[in-house]
Amino acid sequence: EIIKLLLANGADINIVNMNKITPLMVAAVQAHVPAVQALLEAGADVTIKNRYGASVQEIIQSLAVILERAPENEERLVNYAKIIMLLKQHDVLQKQLTTLKKQLTMLRYALVTLRNQIVEFQRVLAE
Repeated sequence: EIIKLLLANGADINIVNMNKITPLMVAAVQAHVPAVQALLEAGADVTIKNRYGASVQEIIQSLAVILERAPENEERLVNYAKIIMLLKQHDVLQKQLTTLKKQLTMLRYALVTLRNQIVEFQRVLAE
């Protein structure tokens, strides 16, 4: 809820600190699934890399590998798995959105072409 309130009041969802850490990275590292979901739904950029060149998904996958050896981290590992799934779903949705935008552009071009042909046809008929 705090994330939604901040965003509603103009907070930059992709702000980075001096280490190029984003709010999405912080929420993910803390294994806070609802915060990650809220940030993704609000359009957080999953491609931003920290100063070491790691994306949020790469960071979480690395942490999961490190923590999987310690049984006391089971809950955090489950949350990391959920976050990785959310990130993958987000990636799929972004790719679908890109495809839809390309298709819409092609449809717009087809409509403009059709409109021009109709105008030309009407001109020919009027002669």
